[in-house]
Amino acid sequence: MGLIGLHDFFGWEAPSYFEGAAWMAAFAALLRWARP
Repeated sequence: MGLIGLHDFFGWEAPSYFEGAAWMAAFAALLRWARP
């Protein structure tokens, strides 16, 4: 489950693996942005 609950954005129809993939992609993008 996402920390802020991505189900609120994607709806309850979104499968958990899609939610996890979205969170990992967002976290990877954040790390890439934070590091010069």
